[in-house]
Amino acid sequence: MRYRKLDPDDIKLLVTCGVRAGAIIEVLQKKYLDKYVHARIVYNIDQVIQHKNSGTSE
Repeated sequence: MRYRKLDPDDIKLLVTCGVRAGAIIEVLQKKYLDKYVHARIVYNIDQVIQHKNSGTSE
């Protein structure tokens, strides 16, 4: 079986709608039954998107 990346647009849509990372992980696990969802990656993407949406920069 080949590894394929999860669609980042799925995560971006949910984060911009205010869905928390834990719920996003559950949705992705249901959508991609044959793939392992790495929680750390979802949390990292969630933080990056929230940071961009807040308009702050470091």
